[in-house]
Amino acid sequence: MEKKIRHRRLYAFYKSTVLNVLMIGVISNLFMMLYYDSSQLPVICCAVSLACFIGYTLWLWINKPAKIVINSWLSNFSCWYTIYFLIIIAMKWPNEWWYGAPVIGALIAFCIYFIRGNYGDEEFRITED
Repeated sequence: MEKKIRHRRLYAFYKSTVLNVLMIGVISNLFMMLYYDSSQLPVICCAVSLACFIGYTLWLWINKPAKIVINSWLSNFSCWYTIYFLIIIAMKWPNEWWYGAPVIGALIAFCIYFIRGNYGDEEFRITED
């Protein structure tokens, strides 16, 4: 039995490869800002990633493309990465390894993703013919 998706564009928004990579980039830069006590380079990188995230989101919802690339593995990783960030921020861990280790984890996840040939990517048709 095939799973019925009620809102295909919203499903594609949450599973989008580009948006998940940008979200991991934003959170990694936020971790680096905490690790380096608000260095300027992570602030600039975070702002650029967030601007790209907003631009891609506007393109997805206003231009309404017929298909985009989605990745469930990257979407799940991004979800757990965001939850970890929220927990760390709420608890204010005193050790800087709690801020540095997730950045290394994100780099390892990106290496796995790119070395395995965009592991799990699939083209998703938003509009049904």
